[in-house]
Amino acid sequence: MGESSITYPNGLCPGDFCKNLFEIIFNEEDLKRYQVLRSRAFTDIITEFKTYNITKQEYVLLKTILFCNSIPENISQNSKNLLKLEAERYGQILIKYLQNLLGEFDGAMRHANCLLFIGKIFEYNIQQNMFCKMVEERIFNNNEGGNYGLIMERPIFVEQCLFKFTS
Repeated sequence: MGESSITYPNGLCPGDFCKNLFEIIFNEEDLKRYQVLRSRAFTDIITEFKTYNITKQEYVLLKTILFCNSIPENISQNSKNLLKLEAERYGQILIKYLQNLLGEFDGAMRHANCLLFIGKIFEYNIQQNMFCKMVEERIFNNNEGGNYGLIMERPIFVEQCLFKFTS
């Protein structure tokens, strides 16, 4: 918390990963597109999130709700149902916490803002996926004669680009 762009706990800024390489391999038009997507995916997100003033307690509950709602396709229906129930349970914990803290009406309003915050996370996740897809395509599929694909193996690149909202 307090960063100006997404930063992993180990200090890595995914938007800066191989930045110098990208500036070399993108042509002028792609470089502009890369810079816009990079800003939207990794910097604008923090600026907008700061307006929500999410507390650490809200953050922990929201992160749990997000995790429970990020249901992978390859798990059993029973497991999916359990995750949905847990998401609902933590949603109820969040609203009760906020209403105890702020009163019924203000707590409900704050809860609504927290739900908007979750929507923003999904919105920005789309931007990050677009960014990673553009970079991956350029490095591994269309590097115009340069063999930049040999700089790193695809699994390492994909691992570095996977975004998980963490503080």
